[in-house]
Amino acid sequence: MTLQVRTLLAPRHLCHADGCTRAVAERFLMCRPHWRMVPRRLQAAVWDAYRLGQELDKRPSDEWLRAADAAIAAVRDLEARHRPPALFGPDIA
Repeated sequence: MTLQVRTLLAPRHLCHADGCTRAVAERFLMCRPHWRMVPRRLQAAVWDAYRLGQELDKRPSDEWLRAADAAIAAVRDLEARHRPPALFGPDIA
């Protein structure tokens, strides 16, 4: 019973890609589909700066934060380039 209650009350850690609602393990920055969009050099930078347990004590290094921000921005840029155009634009008078 305790395990079930704890699981229900535990906050979910979500993918950090803009608008993504997929739950991921706390040690991961993103869900698999978004992580695969991150260039390899940025993936390496995120993992190189990762410190075991930082997801538990909530104290990532500045280097990890910079690498994570760059990875998130890379996904944002890639998704923006591949977003289909809006069907309807703003009304023009």
